[in-house]
Amino acid sequence: MVTANCVPLIYADVLANNGVVHVVDSVLPPANQSLQQLILSRRELSTFAKSIYLFIYLIIHIKKGKHNIKRKL
Repeated sequence: MVTANCVPLIYADVLANNGVVHVVDSVLPPANQSLQQLILSRRELSTFAKSIYLFIYLIIHIKKGKHNIKRKL
């Protein structure tokens, strides 16, 4: 069974004019954690969290011009 915030999905990936709709069985409860808090609290996502931080670090340094990356065309 597929769920969203512990609520069963009735229909998933229904195409709409402006996106995709998922029909749920009842009202979704409010989230009690941010996405960042959720990722950092789950041990099995530690590698994913490290890769996000590395990506952000690289983007900041590339924008500042503090990198040794040679661009190939």
